[in-house]
Amino acid sequence: MIVLLCVVISLFDFRESVYCRRGSWDFWSGINDPVIKCFPILQAVSEPEYHWSCGDGPKLPSQAVSYRSNLPAIELLKSVQPYIAYHGFSPVVNENSDGFAFIKDRNTFYLNIKPAGDGCTILSAEAHYDSY
Repeated sequence: MIVLLCVVISLFDFRESVYCRRGSWDFWSGINDPVIKCFPILQAVSEPEYHWSCGDGPKLPSQAVSYRSNLPAIELLKSVQPYIAYHGFSPVVNENSDGFAFIKDRNTFYLNIKPAGDGCTILSAEAHYDSY
C-alpha cells in the first residue's frame, strides 16, 4: 500500500526544479542519472546538495550535485576526471563558463571546481540531457 501511495505521489509531482539531500524522497524520485547519483563525494565538509530540473523552454533537463571539500582543486579534478571518463564522457572546450565540460553523444557534463576562500573547495557537477 505504501509503495502504491509513493508511486501515485510521484506521478503528480510536477515541480520544475528541486533541491534535495541524499536519502530524501526527492533524491530517490528525481535523481536517476548514475553519474550524478554515485558521484564521488571526497572529503566533504558539507552535506552534498543534489538538484534536478525537468528543463523549461530552451533549458535542457539536468541533474546536479555540489559540495564543499577539504581537498585542493587540483586533487579533486584528478580524482573525479577518471570517474567521468569511465561513464563515457570526453573532455571538450567549454565556452560557456570557467569550468570543465565533457560530452557523450548529445549529453553534456559540466564540472566546476573553485576555491571557497576559507581553505575549502567548492565542487559542482551538472549533467544536461539532450536525448530524453
